[in-house]
Amino acid sequence: MTEATADHGPDQLQYLQMDDIEFMTKAMRGIKSAHLRFFQSEKDFEDELIALLLALEVSVQSERVARIAPAPLRRYSLQFTGGSARITVTQGRPVKS
Repeated sequence: MTEATADHGPDQLQYLQMDDIEFMTKAMRGIKSAHLRFFQSEKDFEDELIALLLALEVSVQSERVARIAPAPLRRYSLQFTGGSARITVTQGRPVKS
């Protein structure tokens, strides 16, 4: 598990789409910390998503998972507890179904 700290923002993103940025900006309102679980995603995509969340002032911890059952249908699956979020990320899936 890694804990991320970076100082680059959404203006430097190259791999995320506008749908990703809009979705995360809305979903992370009021959230102070996020635990990301990456499933079948590329390192560049992971780095940019982490950078986006940090730019939104959300502290981030991340890990890669090898298997998930059942397989996710959307790119982001979110669970919220208070001011924190647990987000499973599957790069090849659509942002919205």
